[in-house]
Amino acid sequence: NHSGIDFKGIARAFVVNILAGRVKEGASTITQQVARLKYLTIERSLARKAREAWLAVLLEAVYPKDKILEVYLNEIPLGHGTIGVGAASRFYFRKEAKDISWGEAAILASLTTRPTLFSPIVNPHSSMSKVRVVFRKLIENGRLSVSDAEKEYASLQDYYINLNRSPNDSAFSDRLN
Repeated sequence: NHSGIDFKGIARAFVVNILAGRVKEGASTITQQVARLKYLTIERSLARKAREAWLAVLLEAVYPKDKILEVYLNEIPLGHGTIGVGAASRFYFRKEAKDISWGEAAILASLTTRPTLFSPIVNPHSSMSKVRVVFRKLIENGRLSVSDAEKEYASLQDYYINLNRSPNDSAFSDRLN
């Protein structure tokens, strides 16, 4: 429900960052992230942020939200050298994105903010905590019932228990092999 820029989010992040005395929180919409991923560098500056916001407004004027989301899901880095949910699904679960469960989708969704911090391979405890947050959001938004979310979360325990991979594994070595 925005035109590419979330002004309330920007105001909230501004206050949080001023109180923290450092950049602690961002306020980029998915459209702004698409603009950055496709057209800009990762430099942190007000000029880049302004270009990102302008591009986001232009993208929203030209493309429907589902197309912007599709580009985002195909371009976002999700850790271990993966770009997009398809590559991440193959790397983390050894299956195509269309075949993953709600629990596996929750793991991928948890990686969108900080892929290294929430990597199930590198930091399984942080990953599980973030996945709980994702399930709460799925319940709040009416996408899953509490009982379905609990079942999915319980089924993920096997994934974490049987995860016997090096923290240094990457999609690059998968492609080489």
